[in-house]
Amino acid sequence: LVFKFLCIGSSHSFFSHVDSPHLFGCILQDPNFSVQVSVAYSISSNTYAASIIDLGKRISILKNEGLGEHIIGLDENVAKVGKAVKYSKINSTGKGNNSSFELFFEYIRIIFLIDFLIYNKVMKIISNNYKSYENIWKTIGEIDAAIAVAYYRKSLKYYSNPSFSENEEVTFKDMAHPLLNEPAVNSSLLNKLTLITGSNASGKSTYIKAIAINAIFAQTINTVLAKEWSMKPSIVITSMAIQDDLLKGDSYFIAEIKSLKRILNVISHGQPVFSFVDEILKGTNTIERISASAAIMKWLSVHDGINILASHDIELTEISESLYSNQHFREKIEDGKIIFDYKVHEGPSKTRNSIKLLDLLEFPSEIISSAENIAKKFGKDRIWIKLGFPEKV
Repeated sequence: LVFKFLCIGSSHSFFSHVDSPHLFGCILQDPNFSVQVSVAYSISSNTYAASIIDLGKRISILKNEGLGEHIIGLDENVAKVGKAVKYSKINSTGKGNNSSFELFFEYIRIIFLIDFLIYNKVMKIISNNYKSYENIWKTIGEIDAAIAVAYYRKSLKYYSNPSFSENEEVTFKDMAHPLLNEPAVNSSLLNKLTLITGSNASGKSTYIKAIAINAIFAQTINTVLAKEWSMKPSIVITSMAIQDDLLKGDSYFIAEIKSLKRILNVISHGQPVFSFVDEILKGTNTIERISASAAIMKWLSVHDGINILASHDIELTEISESLYSNQHFREKIEDGKIIFDYKVHEGPSKTRNSIKLLDLLEFPSEIISSAENIAKKFGKDRIWIKLGFPEKV
């Protein structure tokens, strides 16, 4: 009977003090008290909230010149919500030590509904001083982010802080790809419109990905993997590594044109854009690919934004030579092997290596010679050799 009256009395005390409609409603709706599971996350959030406030208190008393103006007013914000830490410590008393005291305090916690009461108290403190709590976790978040960037910078061989201008161009010196251990570095000045050509595996995709990633780094963590970097502040948007989508019913080409349409839509809304398109429209036939690519390139030329496109189609360099600046990657053959230097060169590509790669992988010699003859004829006369049945031997 004593136990029963204690439970009734503590429950009455609890409901008379609870100001959280959500928690009160959950308990009323669940007579079996299975609500414990649903509110467990909310109750445990007290610990995290208190930890943030406690960390803010410890940071506020640090004597560190580097923190300086970043922690001004932090002590005042902590003072307004500091009681939440004390309540949270009461709630954690006796937890985790596997002792008889823990068992005793667990009964006390159940009888007097201490978890719920403290949850309500902490939530009330934070609700009444929300701005102070928000300032604390924002300050901690900024310091945490700064530490992460500092550690990353420490791991680099070199880096620099970017500069920004309103010119539609990007310039960089000794730029590297951040995910490669021994990256080839490149320096360049890219204008509003750049077309990059080159043979397979020569470095086109890695080059434009390096530019895109560094453009994001420049505008987020004020760090670039280059000795110099300058660009116009812009939204980085890409059409790369396209894949078909079986679940959506999109073929490769449909997925590709959706990706390109996304870029055009952003540009159409007048936002400053830095776009990257890798192997434009490679999912369709040659005539339509070159025609549509040229039309898209022309559209980009009359709209604001910096655009870098990569393609295997050398024809595009001829069609767009009056609008686009050209860069290319090249290779050389040494001892029966294709050697790439992964260095960007000015002008359009003049070489192809697909047939050479077939030869290196020991495709039948008749395939190699036939492919070379067809390519040579088209390169000279712009006429395709018609295939016929070979003579039997």
